[in-house]
Amino acid sequence: MPICTVNLNDLIRFKLSKRGKEILDKHVLKQYEQLGKQFALIDLVEVDVMKKGDGYYEAQFWKFIEIFGEAFSMTEDSPVEKNEIEILSVKDIISEKVK
Repeated sequence: MPICTVNLNDLIRFKLSKRGKEILDKHVLKQYEQLGKQFALIDLVEVDVMKKGDGYYEAQFWKFIEIFGEAFSMTEDSPVEKNEIEILSVKDIISEKVK
């Protein structure tokens, strides 16, 4: 029996390492270029990955995998600090908004 179930649509929270921030910057630039520069320079990070207080970022799990998945390896530094992500349940999100 599993300890818990994680849905790829779940929101996660994580802190990026220096390497992770570089990967995110490249992702944002690539998005901007793919849009054909149709829009004024908007904060594209807010579309996929939300920067929160205390150095944390939030994103849906599937988007995190899409952006950072290939960056995880045995030979390179992790894109996230301490190799840790926090899974935020819908209950957690609702309780934060109620406060």
